[in-house]
Amino acid sequence: MRVNFAKLRTVLASPTRKTKKANESSDCLSEFTASLTNYIEANHGMLEEESAMFTISIENWMNRRKRTYFTGSGTVKIGDIFYTDLGINYNPELAYAHPVVILEEVGSLVLVAPVTTSSDSVTEAYHPTENPNGNKFLRRVHPSDGFSKTGAVILSNMRTISKGRLLDKKGALQNISKPDSLFVEIKTKCFEISFPKQYINLLKLEKKVEDLTDDKERLEKQVDELQKELTELKEKLTETKENMVD
Repeated sequence: MRVNFAKLRTVLASPTRKTKKANESSDCLSEFTASLTNYIEANHGMLEEESAMFTISIENWMNRRKRTYFTGSGTVKIGDIFYTDLGINYNPELAYAHPVVILEEVGSLVLVAPVTTSSDSVTEAYHPTENPNGNKFLRRVHPSDGFSKTGAVILSNMRTISKGRLLDKKGALQNISKPDSLFVEIKTKCFEISFPKQYINLLKLEKKVEDLTDDKERLEKQVDELQKELTELKEKLTETKENMVD
C-alpha cells in the first residue's frame, strides 16, 4: 500500500504539528495505517531471525527513544564493551542488537565501533598472528581481549549513538592508555579508515615532529660540545695570562 508522503509533508508544515496529537489527525492515522500494512506484508517475506530482531528494535525504540543515558548498573567508560540496539539501518550498516566498543564519550552520545559474531566475518577478519593477511576493515577479537565471545570489530562502521541505546555491559578492553593496546589499535584504525586524508596528514606531522626532535637533540649535543670547547679555551687563556705575569 502506497504511503502518501505529500499528505504527511502537509502535516509537517502545519502550525499545529507540535501540539496536536497524532490520534487527532486523520491524515496521520490513515498514512500510519498504510505504513503498518506495508510492514506486515514485508514481515511475511522476512526470515524468522530478521523479523524477531526488527520487532525487538521497534519495541526498544518505543520504550527507550527519549533516554539519553545508560539505565543499567555501573557507568559508561571509554574502552567498555556494551550489548547495544543499533536500530533499523540501511545496508551495509550493522543493524539491530550487537556488541560495540566505546571509543569516545561526547556528552550524552558515544562514539562506537560495532562488533559482529558472524562466522564469515570472523574467518575473514585480520589478526596480527592468526590471520595477518586478513581483511583490514575487520579486526578479530577474543574473550581473552575482554569480549564475551570471539567476534570481529567492524572498523569501517564507526558511528555516534545515544547512550540510551546501550542495553547491557559485557566487558571492557584493558590497558587502553598504552600505545600498543588493542583499544589504541582499534581506535587508530577506525580513524585511518574514516578520515584517510587527515590520517596521512597526521602521520606527516608526526614525522615532522620526530625530525625536529632529532634536530633538537643534535643541536643540543653541538651546544654541549661548544660549551665544553669554550670552557677549555677559557682555561687555556687563564693559564696563558698567568704565565705572562710570571
